[in-house]
Amino acid sequence: MTVMILVGSYINMHRMHTQVTTFAQESSQVRDLSLLVESDFLAARQGEAEFLSNWRLLGIGEEAMSQVEESYDSLAQAREHLNMLEDLVRDTTDPELQSLGGDLDRLRSLLDSYEKALRDTVSLVQERSRPAGPESALRGQWEQLQATAELLPDQEFVRLVWQLRINEEAFFHTGRQEYVDEVRILVNRFLTLVEESPPEDLVVDGQPVSRSGLISAVQNYHRIFQELVNLERGIETNAGISTDVTEDIRAVTVHIMEVSKRSADASLEWLEAIHRQNVVAMWLIGIVVVIIGAIVGVWANTRLVQPLTRLSEAAQRVGMGDLTQKVPVYGGDELAMLARAFNTMTDRLQETLSSLEQQVARRTAELERRTEQLQAAAEITRDAATARNLNELLDRVVELVQARFGFYHVAAFLVSEDRQSVNLMSAAGASAEQLLARGVYIRMGVGVVGHVAETGRPYIVGDTAADDRYIPHAFLPDTRSEAALPLRVGEEVIGVLVVQSDRPHVFGAGSVLVLQTMSDQLAVVIQNVRLVQDMEQALRELEVTSGRYTQESWQEFLLRSSRPTGYRYRRPRLEVITKQHEEALEALASGRTVITSAETVVELGKGEARGSALAVPIKLRDQVIGVLDIHFEGDAPPEAVSLVEEAASRMALALESARLFEEAQARAAREQTIRRITEQIRRAVEVESILQTTITSLGEAVGAPRIYVRLGTEEELLTRSDEGEENATGDPR
Repeated sequence: MTVMILVGSYINMHRMHTQVTTFAQESSQVRDLSLLVESDFLAARQGEAEFLSNWRLLGIGEEAMSQVEESYDSLAQAREHLNMLEDLVRDTTDPELQSLGGDLDRLRSLLDSYEKALRDTVSLVQERSRPAGPESALRGQWEQLQATAELLPDQEFVRLVWQLRINEEAFFHTGRQEYVDEVRILVNRFLTLVEESPPEDLVVDGQPVSRSGLISAVQNYHRIFQELVNLERGIETNAGISTDVTEDIRAVTVHIMEVSKRSADASLEWLEAIHRQNVVAMWLIGIVVVIIGAIVGVWANTRLVQPLTRLSEAAQRVGMGDLTQKVPVYGGDELAMLARAFNTMTDRLQETLSSLEQQVARRTAELERRTEQLQAAAEITRDAATARNLNELLDRVVELVQARFGFYHVAAFLVSEDRQSVNLMSAAGASAEQLLARGVYIRMGVGVVGHVAETGRPYIVGDTAADDRYIPHAFLPDTRSEAALPLRVGEEVIGVLVVQSDRPHVFGAGSVLVLQTMSDQLAVVIQNVRLVQDMEQALRELEVTSGRYTQESWQEFLLRSSRPTGYRYRRPRLEVITKQHEEALEALASGRTVITSAETVVELGKGEARGSALAVPIKLRDQVIGVLDIHFEGDAPPEAVSLVEEAASRMALALESARLFEEAQARAAREQTIRRITEQIRRAVEVESILQTTITSLGEAVGAPRIYVRLGTEEELLTRSDEGEENATGDPR
């Protein structure tokens, strides 16, 4: 009877042990598969990040689309692991694991949401970058605006068009809303300028420009720009969805691991219950058969209870997260097999968990590092875009790159105008001042910098001691690795950005991609600053030329004019004057308003006077063409100064209009006289009649008392003597 009870207890214990082991293995598999799903999803996220980086750097190409395909493959792998996880949960008899059905449905929904967001992002990027898409349309519309604005007399159109381009590029580099608002403000200013400009400011090559056409052009530009902004916002929105999905998937996998832990804990509790039942059975058998019970008790304690106790305690610690627990193995019976299986399970759990956690941590750290580098690159581009000139821009770029990335040395080179050399323009870090003071000029194709400037491709020196192209420099003895990145605008290389580190093999593929993206953005900023400087120089030269032309035109006009050029108003008379007061002469010479006190004014031809004087120059295009000289009985009222200056400004425009009108009338009169003389000449049919008609009409037109005309070759005219005034006038010989 006792033996039967022992056999029944053992069979029952073995059956329960098998079920507990199955539950433990299923819990381990659930945890492993959930971590694999998360790892595959993170791989898809990494492919998405590399796709967006390559797209912004190189556009939509085979490399960028291959990274999208890798993301899709990772998502497919994640779904395969999720299918295995669903099959395991569906087939298990563990109530805890069966409760994971809702979490798995949530996990599948999150993967579907991420894939939809990824496909939407790829679609938006393809729509934005297609050959006949909004980007090319925006460039074409801006170039049309630029071509029209450069031909208009009012250079404010040119300034507004270039400011639109600068703010447009700033938005695409930073994504900040303030640049979108600034583009809208500039478009409104352009529309206002078109509506308020006089007709003479809307003329190109003598032909009027349609106001509605200009308005339609700038509105089309703003519409296309807003379309690109919406596409960019859509990409940002999908990126936010991806981030939220990442957090939700992490939360679901954490919950799945918690449930698997509870399942393992429940298995341990069941195992402890089996242990308690066996203890009670042993005590009952011991009471019935004391001696046999004592012997069996000693045997059970040695061969059965203690191993089960140790196994139970070890399983409990494993359930609490301590995977280093081991159970001693004695003999070759089922308990020894259970102990070996338990030890094998903990070893595999420890290896799997360690591997997956390291993989997740490594990919998470890589994504965080890449994100920080991209953020630093965007901040550098944004801060550099505020520079006012090229030297300030380059100094700011190298200082920001050296400070944000912590490089040993950073230098910016620009290609010379003859494209024969690459010249050091700015540097930061070790020996920067000595290098700039000495000057560094590298021929195209020589060394790392010359090679990058010539080929237009990045060049990485992993170890300077093992690279034949690298040329050591005495001022930079600690350089161990170097990355030379081309500054490209389209297909043209305008310079090279060099970053150096005092540690070897620092520049990996991800770091180079971030630095090249930043370099391409900085190249556009540098090119824009150059264009703005060239435009400002052209405007200054145009203003100087316009001022010189204005001054010469007025000098010629005053020399030709016989009318008085100075008047004096003394109530109630208007008098002609030829002399100027001292304050008027000073205003003419300096081009500034002159105010004198009452004691220093001398009235022209009247001796001393106690009034004050206000002399305001009449300026046209920064050129002085006259002066308003006003005398007051007392001190000049403060409000009179601004009033007279405004009147002088309006008077300059009116005088210029009057001069242009008189010149136009004179040209019209000359053209009319020429047409009249030409018609008289055409009516004559004989040579003698033509000559006589010509000199008679010209004499009447110009008021000359004598006019001579002769026909003949150069030699005949030089040898033929003058036959007298009467003969020369009437004889056409």
